[in-house]
Amino acid sequence: IYDGSGRLLTELALPDLSALSGGGYTYSWNVPSSVSGDFTLEAVRTPNVYSVRLVSEYELPDMEYAVYDGAYVYELSYTYGEKTELPCGASVGDKMLLRFEDESGRPYMSVSGITRDVTLTAVWADNGCIVTYTVLGEPYTKQVYAAGDALVLPEITVSGYEFVRWDTDITIVTDDMTVNAVLSVTVSLTSEFAADGMTQSGDEYSRELTLTGMTADDFALSESATSDGRHQFGWWRKGAAGWQRVRNIGGMDGEKVYAAWISDLSVTITEAKKSAGLWTINGVWSCGFDGNISAEIAKSAAVTTSASAYLKLSKDGVNDFDTLNSGKAVSADGGAFGKSDMTSFNALFGKVKYGGAKVTVTYSCGDLSLTLESTAWRAV
Repeated sequence: IYDGSGRLLTELALPDLSALSGGGYTYSWNVPSSVSGDFTLEAVRTPNVYSVRLVSEYELPDMEYAVYDGAYVYELSYTYGEKTELPCGASVGDKMLLRFEDESGRPYMSVSGITRDVTLTAVWADNGCIVTYTVLGEPYTKQVYAAGDALVLPEITVSGYEFVRWDTDITIVTDDMTVNAVLSVTVSLTSEFAADGMTQSGDEYSRELTLTGMTADDFALSESATSDGRHQFGWWRKGAAGWQRVRNIGGMDGEKVYAAWISDLSVTITEAKKSAGLWTINGVWSCGFDGNISAEIAKSAAVTTSASAYLKLSKDGVNDFDTLNSGKAVSADGGAFGKSDMTSFNALFGKVKYGGAKVTVTYSCGDLSLTLESTAWRAV
């Protein structure tokens, strides 16, 4: 270790890291040029770079080469941890490049995970066929076969999904083809309250839902739940950024999805009277997110609430006879509503016995909304 002027301070006997190196990485100490006081040395892991030599009897398109012993030779470099695609499927005249093979005959369609220099030899054939594999509608990998070869389906894992099978019954390759992965996702639809089709476990109710498909749209969540005295306000999952609405369960295999609940709307008319030909109607309403989880969801997702009330008159406490306030609604935000000094021309021609209100409450979050309505009456 040297100080800032280049004077040698001390020589460090650093631990040997050679035992850690290998498996595609080399470890070394990150030694500072100068220090002041106590310090910590950190080991640095550097991915190794390996040589990949491609040998082919035919020229590969759009690649620089040299010719040795009548063969085209291509020198590539591969950095461990990356993936280098090889030009399998390329055509030269009536020949198609099926794959590359190392000295042991192991096939390569791409280079990934090697920990040594390799030489790969191109394998060409007449009448080659390309098999393309897709996952969720997107290209995943490809294989190149000679016509008449047996199809060997690759093994795959897809994060957040269960792989079911490849969607083909073909065993012999005779032409170009596309094969789609069939995936499944199983989630637990969960509720704080008893809901249709759910069974209780501890403090929660749940049922499993499994969807199977080949495209992202196949995993759209169209299920709904019902619970007495409540209305569902979407499906939700809790993530690092808080509660998020779930419209599609793709990639969520094994997770819980919660129903948010809003209680029934209750309206009470606290005052309904006529004085000197003028009407007064006041009232209150109540409903809201029911349960601790639903309340968490409402707060995390910043759900908004708006409410309004149409003030009304009735002869029988069932049917509308007239709407006061010139037919316009009054605000009912905050759980209360009302207005005084209202006139009713229609009431002059019929005996009104009840005053009331139809209250509308709307909960909104993005494109998700739920509107509840309820009417109540009070004898004048």
